[in-house]
Amino acid sequence: MSTTTNDTVKYNDQHTTGMGYLNRARTVNPSQGQPYESVSLSGLGGRVDNPSYTYYDCTSVIGKALAKYLLLKDAIKDDTKKVMVCFKVSDGRPDSYVIKDKTTGQDVRRHVIKCKLLNITWASIDGQEVQFELDNEMDGDGVESQPEDDQQVNQSMNAEHASEDDQQPAGSLFGDDELDEFMKLDRDDPFFMAKKDELKSLGYFWDTNEKAWFKPAA
Repeated sequence: MSTTTNDTVKYNDQHTTGMGYLNRARTVNPSQGQPYESVSLSGLGGRVDNPSYTYYDCTSVIGKALAKYLLLKDAIKDDTKKVMVCFKVSDGRPDSYVIKDKTTGQDVRRHVIKCKLLNITWASIDGQEVQFELDNEMDGDGVESQPEDDQQVNQSMNAEHASEDDQQPAGSLFGDDELDEFMKLDRDDPFFMAKKDELKSLGYFWDTNEKAWFKPAA
């Protein structure tokens, strides 16, 4: 007689998000198992005008990150290009290794965080934003997707506000002291679509982690 249990192993999530540069994209071919992708990541910290760096060794690229990473891989491998991303990594653990300094020839210990790259929520190549297909749970407005009935209601609301949008002021819809690094819009605002378009024109992009529009530092 056999018995089964419903016991499952539970894990603690440990996620880190941020912005940084991807480099050293490579395909790993183990002696056993399937090939997989790895990439290095220089995470930005500290002041925008004088950043510090945290170095990540993403030993595997998984989940939502993989398809986006593959689109960026050629650019990452091009030493003349800079690939900046907003990232989400997991299972970080400290590690270090020793290399020869190219100038002095002395041994230098480098510290990194080993992790897995889970997602890339935004990317640019040499300052030009890369357009990814939207995640399944998001729609084109940078808001959570809604049931069909709700979408029809919102379409009706947008139609009702169309005449108001036509009468919107020619200048900015935001005050000088209103624009911030992160911006959240109210979908019930009659100028919602116009404000969204203005944020895009100002260089903002949708950050799925913060659920807000974000403008990276120049």
